Amino acid sequence: MKLTLKALRRLLTATGWLSFQLLKQAVRVAHEQLAPLEPGTPTPIALPPAGKTVTVETTTVPLSPVERELVAVAEQAAAMVESQNRNQRSLVVTALLDEAWSQGLTTYPQLLEYVKAHTGEACSRRAIANWKRQRGLLVEPCQAA
Repeated sequence: MKLTLKALRRLLTATGWLSFQLLKQAVRVAHEQLAPLEPGTPTPIALPPAGKTVTVETTTVPLSPVERELVAVAEQAAAMVESQNRNQRSLVVTALLDEAWSQGLTTYPQLLEYVKAHTGEACSRRAIANWKRQRGLLVEPCQAA
């Protein structure tokens, strides 16, 4: 079953289930899942300005079975998005490392800088070591017998 953002908002609001923070998180996950934003497009839920402290009073209410099911669905959606982001990042880093190696960049600092220059975030040395191991480029130290 595929929910639209509007239907999800209506469902979550009609049940009176979520606090503002949980609603904001659920809508953000649903929005990322259903329709990624184009760069420069404002987010559907405005965040408070930086530096401003916002106090939100909450109360605890037991969840109904329907509400528990909605929580489970939201958690699964969040886990799927996180997993997809990690997999996409891994594929991008692997492709960039292949590209950097073909350009003659072979040291860890060079490879780290290349990935950082193209993605805005460096990868780990462990990721480079795993990539080198997969490609047969890492020379393992010989063990003395």
